[in-house]
Amino acid sequence: MDAVFRNVVTNAVEAMHEGGTLTIKAENLRVEDGEVELGLSMHPGDYVRISIQDEGKGIPEEDLDRIFDPYFSSKPMGVQKGMGLGLAVAHSVVIKHGGHIAVQSIPNKGTTVRIYLPAMPVEEAAQSRPSTAIGKPEAVKWILLMEDEETLGKLAKKMLKRLGFEARTVKNGKDAIEAYEKKMDSDTPFEAVILDLTIKGGMGGESVLRKLREIDPHVRAILCSGYWDDPVMSDFDAYGFKAAIPKPYEMKDLKAALEKAFR
Repeated sequence: MDAVFRNVVTNAVEAMHEGGTLTIKAENLRVEDGEVELGLSMHPGDYVRISIQDEGKGIPEEDLDRIFDPYFSSKPMGVQKGMGLGLAVAHSVVIKHGGHIAVQSIPNKGTTVRIYLPAMPVEEAAQSRPSTAIGKPEAVKWILLMEDEETLGKLAKKMLKRLGFEARTVKNGKDAIEAYEKKMDSDTPFEAVILDLTIKGGMGGESVLRKLREIDPHVRAILCSGYWDDPVMSDFDAYGFKAAIPKPYEMKDLKAALEKAFR
């Protein structure tokens, strides 16, 4: 969801070249059977509706039906700069959460993006919180995480902590190999590694794993990437990985991948 709000807010800010007000509002919403909200077919129930409204140039009516298409961008037309892959990712994540996303826009007046997320009662939300560890290991397991985006690295580290692991984060392949080799002979070696498929200006996950297997043929490796359709992601086991997680991932996805790696 961080990626959703970041992308939508970035689009809104870039749309207001001459300044303006960005308004973000969240409210509870009850949808009754048969009700239609902004043309969306929504199941009856409770939702949280987040509205992100800008005072930019707006989106031409002929483009509204295409704004969630991957790689569609109206940038050459001079409106809503960056409204391409960012909104496609936002749409994908919101749908994955069982929600809906809709856009209303009036040329020269502004755009409003509304995100609808299913709400659950407080009691149910408390019961659905993830367990703190996989199998409650007696000794803490250390995970090596290679991630060049600082925000994603911090988020993944927090998830691992809640799952009962300690994590060391590195930003490139060279540091990953050095860290793994150095910790091998310690009392707390890395039990698994999580490697990003692509690293800016350096070795990606596939190359790093080849080096790590020379050091430790039994290394447990998990692949992650935002390029979901990359052949290495779809055929990860052929490249020596135990599991693969598409970005952005949730804690349950990370938990499932770790469980698979430790089988």
